[in-house]
Amino acid sequence: MSAISEEAWRITLTVILEELDEPQYKKMLLFLSEIPKRVKTKSREEMPQSIIEHYGVETSIHRINEVMDQIPRKDAAVQDRLRPFVDKLKNTQQKTGKKRKRSETVLKSVDRKDEAGGQKSCEPDETAGPERPKKKKSRNRSLTPTRAKKTPKVSTVSEKEWKKALSAVLGKLTNSQYDEMLTFLKIPKQKKTAKFKEQLPQKIIERYGVETSIRKIKEALDRIPRRDEVVQKHLRPLLDKLKNKQKKGKRKSCQPDKTGTMKRKKKKAESRDPSLQSTQTAETPRAASASRLQDSDPSEPAELKLEEPDSALSLNGATKTPKGQRAPVQTGRIKIKAVTATKKTNTHLVVTVKRQLKELFVKTRLLAEALSCQMDESVEARIRDALPISAEAKMEGKRIIEIKKI
Repeated sequence: MSAISEEAWRITLTVILEELDEPQYKKMLLFLSEIPKRVKTKSREEMPQSIIEHYGVETSIHRINEVMDQIPRKDAAVQDRLRPFVDKLKNTQQKTGKKRKRSETVLKSVDRKDEAGGQKSCEPDETAGPERPKKKKSRNRSLTPTRAKKTPKVSTVSEKEWKKALSAVLGKLTNSQYDEMLTFLKIPKQKKTAKFKEQLPQKIIERYGVETSIRKIKEALDRIPRRDEVVQKHLRPLLDKLKNKQKKGKRKSCQPDKTGTMKRKKKKAESRDPSLQSTQTAETPRAASASRLQDSDPSEPAELKLEEPDSALSLNGATKTPKGQRAPVQTGRIKIKAVTATKKTNTHLVVTVKRQLKELFVKTRLLAEALSCQMDESVEARIRDALPISAEAKMEGKRIIEIKKI
């Protein structure tokens, strides 16, 4: 019998399903492939009972937890209701695992005693006197170290507070910066209606969760770039809270073991997250493209793929090609989505070619001429304001040798 109340889980599951919009609900049913199609036609009110009947209480908690990560719905409206049941499930699994280990050790010890007793009975000792009862060693429990109970990880940042700050940040972006933000976050572009802009902060939090979405927005603002105080004043307090949480985690990880020595636990990948570094540091184009590849959402249809950055591509535009070989020249229509770096000689771009995202570079003078811009200090801002740019281009490997705006 499960230690988790079926009635409590059914009520909670009903509330969780009510939080899903229609596309998210259909995606959930698609992931629950073990349930027959005829059962999936039932109403939302009947579906929680059908899920529990099909999987059982504990397995249904595990499957729903997986599905919410895949949809994704990592916001507090879903996770705060789901987390207590996931934690209970982990605790019950740990207890059952310990009981099995204890029973196995008891059986082994009994077998050893039987073997030892059989050997001794064959060789009786006539000189041995009556056996003395062994004194039980009393253990002073006050001296034995107690293990600290693990508390569930709860975000230190309020979702309501972050949603308000995120709305303020998005409101300060220009149209081209807004589009670049959506491209980085892998959110499909739609008509920029008032309703879409109002719902966008909640969609971002649902996709990434509170803490991860803060880091993603930080990375996007560094790349656009928007490091001015108008935007950063909304983001900085929340980044500081994440930094403080990580520092507390490091202190707790240093605990004395039974011998009294200090053992440091393995550092988590989050503590080395570059998104929490100073706002003055900027990502290189290669590191930025790598982060986009790693943060890709498995539940999102892979319509656009970013090619692996060429190791021969450098910021100064020089390419290392084998002697006697040249990259093939291709001609076609491209769409410039974002600018990763701009220098006096070359500008590095993220473009779509035949529905694939690629990183190319072009001479800044050549791109400025195509946009009818003058080569001065404001050329980078003018290029960014013109995004997205549709053009006909002639490409040689990673280099654009000719470009004409259309």
